Amino acid sequence: MTKPTAASRAREMLSGSGDLGGYRPEVPARVPILSASAARRIALAAQGFAEPRPAGRVGRRELRRLVDRIGLIQIDSVSTLVRAHELPAFARLGPYPRTLIKDSTERHRDLFEYWGHAACLMPIRTQPLWRWRMHAMRDRERRWVDRIQRERPGYVDAVLAEVRERGPITAGELSDGGAATGPWWGWADGKVAIEHLFSIGELSVASRRNTFERAYDVTERVIPGAVLAAATPSLEDAHRELVRIVSRALGIATRKDIATYFYLAAARVSRSIAELVELGELEPVMVDGWSDRAYLAAGAARVASTPGRSWPRSTRSSSTVPASNGSSGCATESRSTHRRRSASTATTSCHSCSARRWSGGSTSRRTGRGRAWSCRLPTARSASIERPSRRRWPTSCDS
Repeated sequence: MTKPTAASRAREMLSGSGDLGGYRPEVPARVPILSASAARRIALAAQGFAEPRPAGRVGRRELRRLVDRIGLIQIDSVSTLVRAHELPAFARLGPYPRTLIKDSTERHRDLFEYWGHAACLMPIRTQPLWRWRMHAMRDRERRWVDRIQRERPGYVDAVLAEVRERGPITAGELSDGGAATGPWWGWADGKVAIEHLFSIGELSVASRRNTFERAYDVTERVIPGAVLAAATPSLEDAHRELVRIVSRALGIATRKDIATYFYLAAARVSRSIAELVELGELEPVMVDGWSDRAYLAAGAARVASTPGRSWPRSTRSSSTVPASNGSSGCATESRSTHRRRSASTATTSCHSCSARRWSGGSTSRRTGRGRAWSCRLPTARSASIERPSRRRWPTSCDS
């Protein structure tokens, strides 16, 4: 039996138990067939790459509109250039104040952090859609908490009471947090307890310290009252709305693509897809070269082409560094996934984020399947993510 990987364990934890009977939506016997290039343009347009960047200063409104559109921005501590989650906004909106995402999350509460596709920033209005996952986490994480309860009865409740009294605080600031048992996942009891309280919705992330460490507070002091007062949707309604969000964010996608975006159980996704097909919000299609049936979101833009994300020649620069996990400009893909997907397309356009090779210089790597490209983005300045100042900046793709 294959040993489960960390990624597979994360998917199992977030999606819940897998199959619910192999339910599949009813679709017509004959479905439209799209070319791979048409599907690629639809996906790029859905992710916001077919529109011109804002002409003026990028602010809260533009960031809210972007996150509403793509549904989430995955958080990552990798900072080869800047924090990885700062790059998807740059790829779509261009230069913006470095404090914008932090302020939108911690001051204005336009966004909140929770387990979407791993740890993500998502629109604050979608918080009720995740209450089913918060409830499910009580059972999924019970094996960790039960150990603490056996060894230290009442400890988890004591941690919650301390955060209520002193919050926002980090796990390391707990008065009796305990000692770590290892450098990575050897969490101290305080860390296990506080993360569990976050997963089940008792605590929320109030801010991130300069060290990227989470500072927690009780949920009622983080999530706006109007959001907390909103009715909790049923499990079916929540999944249908999440599938609707993903379908619009991807434009065209297979069932597996839709399920992976938020790590949702495949069978529940199938039911939601069937309902959206019946409502006319999704259309079953086939795409040349894809082995699985795809679903096209109603109203998805079918643009003739997607413009490359290049700067004027006078502002191009060769002073770039390789993008790291999550820093490819894609909302959810790691660099390795991004590179594999790019290789499979054998084109000079990045499959996932639409950056294009600049014709002024070759940065390709010959593979067995054509030329593979993945993105590199410019270095960050002190106050904002700015355009590079020198010539020959290949906005696209290199290996």
